[in-house]
Amino acid sequence: KNWCGWMIALAVLGVQLWVLFVFVIGAEQDLSDDKSDFVFTWKCFRDEEKCSNEADLDATGWIIFGILMTSHLLPDIINGAKMVVLGGKECYDFNQRARFFFGGLLLVTVTAFTLFTSVVYNRAIATSNTEIVTNAVVILFITDLD
Repeated sequence: KNWCGWMIALAVLGVQLWVLFVFVIGAEQDLSDDKSDFVFTWKCFRDEEKCSNEADLDATGWIIFGILMTSHLLPDIINGAKMVVLGGKECYDFNQRARFFFGGLLLVTVTAFTLFTSVVYNRAIATSNTEIVTNAVVILFITDLD
């Protein structure tokens, strides 16, 4: 009911989306752009016909990444979905339903964007299992601003 609370929540949401967007821009695969964090892991030697991938990232890193993302983001997805459902219940007045709906929609949106950002950024720069975990933890820390 407090407009000041909504403004603070929207400001924090805006900061989260802005910082996450910085990671998305950093994951751009433009090797000519110095602002890109993209890591090219393929090495090709002049005296050999085949190139080799020098990355040490394997399925173990992605499994750990999936566990981290699921354990941290799934509660927000569930709570956001519950809020959207509550927004459709007729036992609440219109203002409460609108707050439930928009609050839940914003929570699901920022959570989905966090997952998207983390996957895109890690696919672009993670070259080892420890790097993918480190990157995931940094991005999850950003979403804990609220």
